[in-house]
Formats: sequence, C-alpha cells, structure tokens
Amino acid sequence: MFPISHTGQIELSAAASADIDSLLNGVEQALHKALAINISRNGYKVTFRGGAFRWGIHGGNVLATIGRGEIEVQPGSPGILRYRFFCLEFLTFVLIAATTFGLLTRSLLVFAIAFLWLFGTNYLIGAVRLRRLVRSPAGAGPAIHA
Repeated sequence: MFPISHTGQIELSAAASADIDSLLNGVEQALHKALAINISRNGYKVTFRGGAFRWGIHGGNVLATIGRGEIEVQPGSPGILRYRFFCLEFLTFVLIAATTFGLLTRSLLVFAIAFLWLFGTNYLIGAVRLRRLVRSPAGAGPAIHA
C-alpha cells in the first residue's frame, strides 16, 4: 500500500521443492550483495532488514529506502513468488526533512516539493529497482503482476 510498502508477485512456470530451494538461495545471495542484514529463512519465506543506516552502504543501494522486507514462494504449477518491502522508516525520515525545509522557509509549497522530490522519486525508482532484484533470482522469464 502506497506509500508504506512495495508489494507484488512473480508467476513461476512450476515451483517444486528443489526449484524453490534454489530460487531462495538466489534471493539470499542477492540480498547479501545488497548488504541486507538479519537475513533469515523459514520454510519458503526469506525476511531481511535494509534501510539507509547500515554499515557500508551508499545512497544508491537498492535497499536504502527499505526498512524491512519479506519474499515468499508458494509451490505449485504455476508457483508464485510474492514480495513485500516496507518503507515506513524512509517515509518518516523524509517527512522530518521536508517539514524542516518547510518550517525554515515558512512555505507549504517548499514542504510539498521537498516531500515529493525526496520521497516520491526515491519511492518510484526504488519500486523499479526492487522488482529487478526479486526478478533476477527468479529468472528473466516470469512477468511481474503488481
């Protein structure tokens, strides 16, 4: 639900147990490369923490706007890979920054522009980049249904 989370799913042609294990291993590797923390796997579900205040990341990190996330695969034919990424921490940070700009300039317009620029553009760019992150371990073939 905008602006709290990014959600979506990828339809997989078939998802047997061996395929799911391999797929989730790929998801975990992608998360490690993106410097996610607290990555855990329980059954067919992977959870993790992201955020802008992790050691060694920069503003271009795909998980910078994501406080936490979960990726789950449901077996079957077709199988479904569902994801949900929460960005409440980033939203809070941007609201504080935009409010500060607005108060310093005493302008509601400056607040609105700052919020739309800082949150809106990062949210949209993040949505595209996060879909790519999830899609990569799942293979190039599946279509995403958001």
